[in-house]
Amino acid sequence: MGNDKNGLRQRMQEAPLPPLHPGKIAEALRRQDVYRQSKTLFVSPSPQLNQVRINALLDGKMLLVPGPGIKKGFYLLRPYVVPFQDLGHAVALKGIEQFGKLLAMKGLRELHVDLALTDCLAVAPGGGRLGNGTGFFDLAMGILSDLGSVDGETLFGAVGVQDQLIGEEISLDGWDVQLHFFLTTEGLIPFEKESQRLQVIWDVVGKKRIRKIEPLWQLFQARFPEGSI
Repeated sequence: MGNDKNGLRQRMQEAPLPPLHPGKIAEALRRQDVYRQSKTLFVSPSPQLNQVRINALLDGKMLLVPGPGIKKGFYLLRPYVVPFQDLGHAVALKGIEQFGKLLAMKGLRELHVDLALTDCLAVAPGGGRLGNGTGFFDLAMGILSDLGSVDGETLFGAVGVQDQLIGEEISLDGWDVQLHFFLTTEGLIPFEKESQRLQVIWDVVGKKRIRKIEPLWQLFQARFPEGSI
């Protein structure tokens, strides 16, 4: 049985969870093979993941980050290009557009994401993830999957504190990303992940949101030239 997501979200938001220490979680990630072996990372723009994004550039990795609300699309930051003193600003939402390169659809199609990371409110034993309810991470993965940047070789992970690993399953909808692992400062918890084909569920996204997000709009026009779903 899966959880009622809204009820669980409210409980987790009200729960007295210990703080996530961004620096410690970033260093814990650095010790993992899934990180060391990855060349290109997608990292959600959460402030809690700022140090993860900084480390990625310092460690010679390509960093893909969505702009605010994914409205304009995805920005690529290359390692060893951003001056050291600007790294903190460059990986934050206000600096991504200044220091990153906005990738056109062709550039995204040519890119392969090895590891995609995000934060969470809760994670279930089977790898189900509960986010803040905006759905931006799942939507971003659907877009990148449709473009071929994310595929069966891409690993999905969330970071958090041990108390966010709950003892019950979270029901997954067709657009929800199932995780390969959950990382805390205490270590990496792997999940047995079922084969999953991520995609944009067009009739769920809705035309209003499609028109607001440039890569979605371009995908929509290519897939539905008649303008209907």
